[in-house]
Amino acid sequence: MKCLKCLQRAYYNNFCRKHFMEQIESRVKREIREKGMINKDDVLVVNDPIIKFFVKKAVSGMPLKFAKSPGKNKDAKIVMLWTLDDEVLSFMTDLFGEETPAEGKIPNPEIRIIKPLRVVKEGELMAYAKLARIGFRKKKRSKREEEIKKAIEKIDEKHLETKFSLLKSIEEMKGLEKD
Repeated sequence: MKCLKCLQRAYYNNFCRKHFMEQIESRVKREIREKGMINKDDVLVVNDPIIKFFVKKAVSGMPLKFAKSPGKNKDAKIVMLWTLDDEVLSFMTDLFGEETPAEGKIPNPEIRIIKPLRVVKEGELMAYAKLARIGFRKKKRSKREEEIKKAIEKIDEKHLETKFSLLKSIEEMKGLEKD
């Protein structure tokens, strides 16, 4: 299979290594920009190397401060490792009356949590991390969550845009909830 952009050997999703990485980085940058997630001089709480890597790459040149915990800084934003798979799984488990993964819940509404990788599939993130030589481990999930995830994966294999369509629907429903 050949890359859709340069006709070199495809690495992942019909893209060569270079164009695959550019595509993922572009999606993350767009998500951060469109959602206004990160601003100049923000204090970001980052506990994962892949998140820190993407944030630095997405907002290069912007003065930011990184911290291990929010501490006394009420303006700090927690940057979560939360992929498209996590977003869809969280929605589906809620829909089926299951408990959502604890890390997806916001315990205190005053704590600002941002999820810049929610536009990247878990498999894409694993492939990117491998190319960039950054450590990344899959999250541990309950048996029920794994079953739901497998069902979603099966559909997504046949219809590649399934997870992205679900994300769009989730955002639309959240918009209705606010009205």
